[in-house]
Amino acid sequence: MRESPYLELREFFRLSDKSPLSLTFKEIEQILGDSLPAEAYFYDAFWYENMPGMAFPMWQEEGYPFHTLIPDEIDYFISDCWTSQGYEIKALHRDAERVVFRRVITGVSGVRIPKALIDRKLPDAIVYKVEKILNQLVREYGL
Repeated sequence: MRESPYLELREFFRLSDKSPLSLTFKEIEQILGDSLPAEAYFYDAFWYENMPGMAFPMWQEEGYPFHTLIPDEIDYFISDCWTSQGYEIKALHRDAERVVFRRVITGVSGVRIPKALIDRKLPDAIVYKVEKILNQLVREYGL
């Protein structure tokens, strides 16, 4: 399985606490650091598909050119970026190239880890202490 090209977008939603949240396609591309596939601009199914392993049921939209474009077998979908982080699409404005998301799971947030802890290897004493604290939180909150 290839790594998802949407990791940066998932991280964006993980750290977001806004609702509703409106993003243009260009803003999404800036977050990704890459262009969206052409399907994003022409088919609603691109934004809603979220069933890995399915035979692309939503791509059966009228007008999808299966005779010229066959979607790759993939194990990831862009919609997983927001659904896995408690968001859903409130409105898709494909003509205006804009998506509005709303948070459906509240009372949870993503943890911002200081860059100093992830940029390089840490001394064993710090790793031990951080892991001990994290394990305590997991036990305490039943995570």
